[in-house]
Amino acid sequence: MSLVHMRAFSSAAKSTSTKVATSAKFANYDAECAGARLCRAIEAGEEPLPQGFDDVAHFRLFLRLVGDPRADRPLAELGPMGRLLGMDRASVQSLLGHYGREFGIAPARRSRHVPLAGVGPGHAVFEDLMDLVRRDPPVLPPLVLPRLMRLPLKQVEELLEEHAPEILAKPLWDRSMCIGRLGHLLTVDPPLSRGAMALLLSTDLVSLTKAINRHFPEHGDVMVSHLPAPKMEALRGALVAGLQKVPVPSLWAIHESSGVTPPSITLHGPGLCPEYIVHLRGELPAEKVARMRELLQERRHSLRDMAKQLTIPADRLRWYIRYYEPGVVLPYSDGQPVRQLTRPGGLGRLTLGEYTRRFLPATSPVHQAPPGEGSPGGEGTHALVRLSAVNRLVYFDPQVHGSGPGTHVQLLALRLSRDLEAEARGLAGLRPMLAEREMREYLGIPKMTLLNTMPSFGWPEGFWDSRRSFRKYALADEDIRRLRRLAKQVHPSGRRMRFTVRELAADMGQHPDVLFGMLYRFAPEYFFLALGPGAGSGPGGMYVPEEKLADLLAAVEGKYPRPVLHRVAADLGCALPQVVNSLQAHAARQGVRFTTPDYMRHPAARAFQVEQAMVAHPGASLFGLCASVDGLTINDAYAARPYICFE
Repeated sequence: MSLVHMRAFSSAAKSTSTKVATSAKFANYDAECAGARLCRAIEAGEEPLPQGFDDVAHFRLFLRLVGDPRADRPLAELGPMGRLLGMDRASVQSLLGHYGREFGIAPARRSRHVPLAGVGPGHAVFEDLMDLVRRDPPVLPPLVLPRLMRLPLKQVEELLEEHAPEILAKPLWDRSMCIGRLGHLLTVDPPLSRGAMALLLSTDLVSLTKAINRHFPEHGDVMVSHLPAPKMEALRGALVAGLQKVPVPSLWAIHESSGVTPPSITLHGPGLCPEYIVHLRGELPAEKVARMRELLQERRHSLRDMAKQLTIPADRLRWYIRYYEPGVVLPYSDGQPVRQLTRPGGLGRLTLGEYTRRFLPATSPVHQAPPGEGSPGGEGTHALVRLSAVNRLVYFDPQVHGSGPGTHVQLLALRLSRDLEAEARGLAGLRPMLAEREMREYLGIPKMTLLNTMPSFGWPEGFWDSRRSFRKYALADEDIRRLRRLAKQVHPSGRRMRFTVRELAADMGQHPDVLFGMLYRFAPEYFFLALGPGAGSGPGGMYVPEEKLADLLAAVEGKYPRPVLHRVAADLGCALPQVVNSLQAHAARQGVRFTTPDYMRHPAARAFQVEQAMVAHPGASLFGLCASVDGLTINDAYAARPYICFE
């Protein structure tokens, strides 16, 4: 994608007037790559700042989080990246699709395990570090910051303890979201639910609530209806119609005619038709109205306390406060103090469409055409946005927030749809089994959403095991060596392995499904040693055939999330371990990292490579063996030593 093509995903040209620091001090970190050139072009006013970013530093951080475009994944997962950028996961994923293949900025080429000497005030690395930790929100250890800086975690922590202790002193929830963008979200009118705000900031409800209470307490009591729009309209209609009847219908009659529960009528009815209570019960005596206003002015009494002093039921008092003082913000709970006598300042400064056009990229799904009438998330439905941390459904109402592009927040709820179970089942049924983290990456949803949703699917026992691999595939070292001895034996015919999976499972005392996963984890050579001529390359046929390497790289490079390698292997007609081995070797030749899938991450999975190197180079040192195999490090070879067996 050229710089010219980038303009299609940029904000208006006036955005380039944003004052930003020169990129000179980032020269040690921005490689001479397309991403660095693009940032310099934006700073020079030659290219517009992409929509959704505050300034060049903000955009540069995104490109640095992408990392080396040749690597198999960014330096941060979707959730942390969204929190750092102040965006939702779906928008970040769309950015990765448009920018990741070409414009990612690789970190400095130095070891992350060796301390860098001389880092202190005035040093370019130090100044970059301080800029990252003092932004909103800060980039912090233990994972992302050391990866960006290519510094040991211990050195990063020592620098922060000495030079930025105030950042570390903040509670975790106060540094896990963009407070500035939260402030803008709180001005959107009609108000968004906290679930929708958490979705837009890639955070959780608990952290969001704490941040609002600390930084924007005036918004803490703003209540947003979770009732579907048709229910709200039915309630409004029933209340207004009741004003014309004699006698005025009771709350129970309103419930029966509208289908809204009495507690919901008490919460939302006063805002829809405050006159109803006067027609039903009459006006309050003047002295009670005066006393009510005195209590409200003190801003410390709960509805329950005021109700006792005024000898009025608390649920009825809600109606009277809304009737006599319509600007008062009534809290959700009767036990909370009434603190706001007027709506928070700034409320209504932005519409939802204005917010998304300003703070979300042009590539975001929220800017897609609205869903059609009657479709999932269409105008006639109450669209599901996400599952909250407490497993409650959070809804977005298109009839309240409009129907144009930029207002369909449900489009940002990655994969959380009626197809989620089918998609999750397709991934969970793969063998070897994916890890929970890999499932989340492919589905693009948070951990708790995945774990809270899966029990509702009713999968049969053993269909997917959420335990860590070292638990579900636990074997003693001696048993691993025995399995490897059996698994590397080829049948005398040469056309298949000597033992079937069921035979190996019986010998090892394991369930066949579990043993199948163990083979990938401890003896992946089982799946390629008996392949026919030309079906592989390298020692024992451990790599994909050379003529298929280009197709393999085309299928995986620059893709996010990384394609499911089971499917890539099937498309190529290769064994899955061949695909993994080839990608490991290619990444090593390119000098980029490759994250080995969980099902082949045990040290024993590299034992076959070490054995083949030992046969090809008898008497060679460990270092010499590693030098002869692409992608095999000293640590890999050393860790594989206990599992080497030639019998």
